[in-house]
Amino acid sequence: APVVEITEDANNDGFINREELDGAVDVKVSFDGDKVSVGDVVKVTSGGVTKEVIVTAEDKAKGYVTTEFDAPAHGSEMVVTAV
Repeated sequence: APVVEITEDANNDGFINREELDGAVDVKVSFDGDKVSVGDVVKVTSGGVTKEVIVTAEDKAKGYVTTEFDAPAHGSEMVVTAV
């Protein structure tokens, strides 16, 4: 299964503070490169918005894809999932 990391949370404390937030919220989805093919689609969802990221040869070699979402309202929770 893919592993989702909100990379905007630089200190990994579960919160995105003002110093960490730089525009949109950056998301990294890691996977086993042996289990994906170039052209596969990784669906990443947050706040009812789904982004489809097509796996490139570079993504497969790195073992992850990245995307971004608009930051949620101050004080609200952000949940990101991927399949």
